[in-house]
Amino acid sequence: MSPDVVNWDLFGEDDAMAQNTAIQWCDSTENPTMGCAGCELWNEQRQICYAGILHRRFGGVSGGYAPSFEEVTLFPGRMQRASRRSDLTGKKRSTKPWLNGMPRLIFVSDMSDAISEEVEFPYLEEETIQNVASDRGRRHRWLWLTKRPQRMAAFSNWLSCDWPSNLWVATSITTQKSISRVKHLLRVGDDTTTRFLSVEPQWEAIDLERWLPEIDWVLQGGESGPKAHEFPILGSLVKENQTTSGMNQRFITWRCPTALRAGLTTEMGQSL
Repeated sequence: MSPDVVNWDLFGEDDAMAQNTAIQWCDSTENPTMGCAGCELWNEQRQICYAGILHRRFGGVSGGYAPSFEEVTLFPGRMQRASRRSDLTGKKRSTKPWLNGMPRLIFVSDMSDAISEEVEFPYLEEETIQNVASDRGRRHRWLWLTKRPQRMAAFSNWLSCDWPSNLWVATSITTQKSISRVKHLLRVGDDTTTRFLSVEPQWEAIDLERWLPEIDWVLQGGESGPKAHEFPILGSLVKENQTTSGMNQRFITWRCPTALRAGLTTEMGQSL
């Protein structure tokens, strides 16, 4: 079934939340689609994805959302609008000093998985690749996250143009089983492509040793709230591997009970 298409021009300029996100590792967010075909965070047994929870409240009510989280909806024009945002290269961030001097970092697909099967490759090329590679888009760094790296690799192979060097790619890891996604992520782009892992929410101990030499960046986070899983500490493994491989990994711990008890930082910026 083809996804719905929303005329984003009906809803005016990008909202302030997208331009100025509280997410610690980026300056802005953007979503060429809204909604998701499902994953381990959103299915019949478990529904804890924050994007899905927000859709329960705003889906079908706010024009910026899909009618429901399960209905993947296209929002053409959003990436072009995002490309027009101001260049932050050389600028200071008063609330995120660890990003000082970097180009604007734009997290792509925080409220969706644009690689969902319903989304056709020509749309992703026109909406995402062309805008990221445009003159305005090249001023920024775009960080594209998916739980479907196998399909992202197929999209990368389908493209007739080069993968933009300013389009970083990532996949989510939540359990040891999901680490199989990494091998597909490594097939996206080319030798110049920056690849990273979002190990969040982490539900169990995860062994990344095999993959760390091929990954540029690691984000780690646990669940919050009264029913949160215990938070296995990944940092010692990352630090160990950096010592042996000379890597420049970056490691985050978000605010969660286990991390706080361990005395770990709750801010980004800890280069191990």
